[in-house]
Amino acid sequence: MRQNALTVGMDITALEQTGHFFVWHAGVDHTQVKNGEFNIDALLAIIQGQARQLQARIIMIDALDVLLRVFHDAEQREDQLYRLNTWLKDQGFTCILTTKVFPPPKQNTGFDIADYMADCVIFLDLRILNQVATRRIRVVKYRGSGFIPNEHPYLITSQGINVLPVTSIELAAYPPPGPFVSTGISGLDAALDGGYRHGAAIMISGDSGTGKTTFIASFAACCCDAGQKVLFASFEEASPAIIDSMISPGIDLQPAVESGRLQFHIALPEALGPEEQLFDLLQKIALFKPDHLVIDSISACRRMGSDTAAFDFLVRLIYSCKMKQITCLMTDQKLPESPFAATATAAISSICDTMIALNFIDTGDHTDREMTVIKSRGTHHSRKHENFHISDNGIVFLQKTTAQGGR
Repeated sequence: MRQNALTVGMDITALEQTGHFFVWHAGVDHTQVKNGEFNIDALLAIIQGQARQLQARIIMIDALDVLLRVFHDAEQREDQLYRLNTWLKDQGFTCILTTKVFPPPKQNTGFDIADYMADCVIFLDLRILNQVATRRIRVVKYRGSGFIPNEHPYLITSQGINVLPVTSIELAAYPPPGPFVSTGISGLDAALDGGYRHGAAIMISGDSGTGKTTFIASFAACCCDAGQKVLFASFEEASPAIIDSMISPGIDLQPAVESGRLQFHIALPEALGPEEQLFDLLQKIALFKPDHLVIDSISACRRMGSDTAAFDFLVRLIYSCKMKQITCLMTDQKLPESPFAATATAAISSICDTMIALNFIDTGDHTDREMTVIKSRGTHHSRKHENFHISDNGIVFLQKTTAQGGR
């Protein structure tokens, strides 16, 4: 147990050396023959003596079902549970008990009564959906306290246990977007009446090849040149490929990487579940402390398991960025006949502050590109279809763009 605990960041040996923690293997040899009456009184006496020596008020018993399996009769097990419950209350101990719960057709006879005696019941579950394993935690009851009864995902990592509830997000907790930040594209700055708002959530949607990555790379390079830090999260390409592909439109990201102002977070969506992906990305944000986060592309998040998993991942990430005043600039792969993806990623459109759609225009003898600002909260943005092309010097708008008073 000591060795296993080290893998999740808990050094039990060090705790024992402080004199505030004691581990005892209280296993009962089930091969012994029982004669006469048998109960757990002797076990409780040993626990009480050790608790008195440590001046401990907290006891953990793992696992209750194994302890009581020496009693073959369900009535005997219930009797011992009542005995344990009475003893804990008389001694004034706080006690954490664990027990296994078996799905049907296996029975849990004799242990269900523990749920009624306990003041707080927490249920842990591991399920697999679309080949993705997810751990869930749910507070079933908690006497004398308010609690959230919904299921929440949680992780067991090398730093311990991390619960990641969507319901922990407080809408009143994050401030409004800050001042304007240049997009790195003069025509887009004009169309947005000054650029993106610092701390806002921005989505750029379009077909493959419309220039979505070039738009966000322009923003990343501009911010790094201004001395700000950018975290570039990619779910589809490795960082060397991104840096190399941006050389053609005249965007050199390598100096920003070498200066330490630009860092990449590369993750294959299928490699981990949405909770692990979110935890890893939030850890990178906490360590790097970026001013801005760019994500290419959120449509790949659906490959983490399901549309629901992608939605939960994005909602928690976006609100985490809003609370930290980190600009979150995302790209999304457009589906046919829709300005935005008609999937779970479209569901986050209501929490995005700015939405931009990129499209191809067939002129007959060649193909042009156009940009439309769908919405941009708090700005007098352009309402025109703005034509642009990708040149050797970045993105160039083909006519002078002015704000049009849209909100």
